[in-house]
Amino acid sequence: MLQSNGKTKRVRALTHQTAIYNLFNTWQQALPAAISDAHNNVHDLTTEVDPKGITSVLAPNLVEAFLLGLPFLATPNATTQVSPQISNSTNATAQALLLGLQRAPAVAKAIFVNNSATIYPVQTTGAADFLADPYSTAQINGRLNAGLGLIMSDLSAFVKFASSGLFSGPGNYSIPDHEGLGAVLKTFISSTVREDHVYVDERMGLGIGL
Repeated sequence: MLQSNGKTKRVRALTHQTAIYNLFNTWQQALPAAISDAHNNVHDLTTEVDPKGITSVLAPNLVEAFLLGLPFLATPNATTQVSPQISNSTNATAQALLLGLQRAPAVAKAIFVNNSATIYPVQTTGAADFLADPYSTAQINGRLNAGLGLIMSDLSAFVKFASSGLFSGPGNYSIPDHEGLGAVLKTFISSTVREDHVYVDERMGLGIGL
């Protein structure tokens, strides 16, 4: 019986690991299209709110805001800020990620907190091109890999991230609404230009401890 229980636990852990890997893989695969959408949307936005490029933002903050787009889609605010309506599959993927991040702050920190010594300002008018740059894409993918790597290598992080129970299935995740992944980024840029700091409220509203 003890051997059977041990085997069951190993199978359950493998199921959780596979589902978490599928989640991050789905997230990563959605990013190229999301970056393309964000490039167009951010260019239009900055042309409207800051046509002279007076305002600048820190490069790591742009990356953070972009990556916060998926967990944001699991919040009630997303239903009013993202159009068209978010699909059930995207919402389920976002919910699994958000709950995992809320329960595993170390994973959230690995993804969203900048650990690079390279911090430089980017004018809002150049934000779209910054996101499309291969260096930025590498930074974005690197952060996802850091979060997934921590989950897979640290037992405590794995247990906390998986504790929601949403990774006990096959992990058939999908993000057809990739255009919604730029919602927080747009809020960040527009609120920075207006200096009303709405973005800070959006980030804190996710309940992710950074």
